[in-house]
Amino acid sequence: MLYEKLDYVIAIAEEANLTRAAKRLYISQPTLTMYLNRLEESLGVTLFDRRKNPIRLTEAGAYYIKKMKEISDSEQALRNEIRSVEHPLESFSIGIGRVRGHNWLPPLLRTLINRYPHVNFRAVQDSEKNLLNQFHALNLDILIGSFSDAVLQSGASKKLQMKRRILCKEGMLFIAHKDYKLVPENLRNTVTPKSPYIIDPERLNGLPFIASSVTTGMSSTFDMVLNLHHITPGRILYIDNQSTGLSLVAEGLGIQLISTAILSTLEKHYSPTDLDYMLLPNMTATRSSYVLWAAETEKYQLVQSTDRILRDEILIHMPFNEIIPEEQTLIEDL
Repeated sequence: MLYEKLDYVIAIAEEANLTRAAKRLYISQPTLTMYLNRLEESLGVTLFDRRKNPIRLTEAGAYYIKKMKEISDSEQALRNEIRSVEHPLESFSIGIGRVRGHNWLPPLLRTLINRYPHVNFRAVQDSEKNLLNQFHALNLDILIGSFSDAVLQSGASKKLQMKRRILCKEGMLFIAHKDYKLVPENLRNTVTPKSPYIIDPERLNGLPFIASSVTTGMSSTFDMVLNLHHITPGRILYIDNQSTGLSLVAEGLGIQLISTAILSTLEKHYSPTDLDYMLLPNMTATRSSYVLWAAETEKYQLVQSTDRILRDEILIHMPFNEIIPEEQTLIEDL
């Protein structure tokens, strides 16, 4: 197929020289030139401008590489999915949100792979709504996230029976750059994510906000909190990823309602002293995070192992999460 020797085209693009590219590929320069000529002839376009040295990708050439990479990635994904269909007990697919996935997946997968070396693991990071749809389409074996009632109801028409167990409680708070001066200067040194400032809702009226898009679980929570406290934003900047929102907050572009699950990212990339942490009076300060799986799954051992690894080995290192011990939880039927 057209992308079988995609590495040839990529090497030419990166080396900008046919001789160097051929040397890198361990083939002769005439062989590489012949391949490129045939490829361009079959496509009916010029991929490289070879009139000057170094040679350069044309606009068509850059588009070709981009699309062929996408096709190659799709083919590999299809191969993995086909193997999962033929050998379902040798694969395990995990659906998790982007923020939790960024922080939780590396240690989780490392432990799972060590314990189950014969299993092919697959991790999908997406919005909770999209993950739920993939779960009902039998593309995922386990879901990890908050999965609000609104998100679960969006998949209520699906007939797949699910089970759910609470994993932990995550804090929720508003975060803003200190330049907004929402926290009194004499209190700033005492305000932390674990000890947020209680702010009058009136002070937030007319200010810019950063909010999760409608496809995320935090969206409905944001709308509910603002409606309950009669807050009217001056402007709302919608984003798909809380981490991106955090970057925008650090730039002073708005106020964001966040889950404390993201604060591990905060400590790595931003100065906590530049930000203020706030709650509204009587505001619900936590939301639950769950593990969900199919009621009739044949992979319950892997589901249970994933649950226990998260509780016993990963969340204990996440200071802003309240872990719910397994013996204190019930398995809910959904």
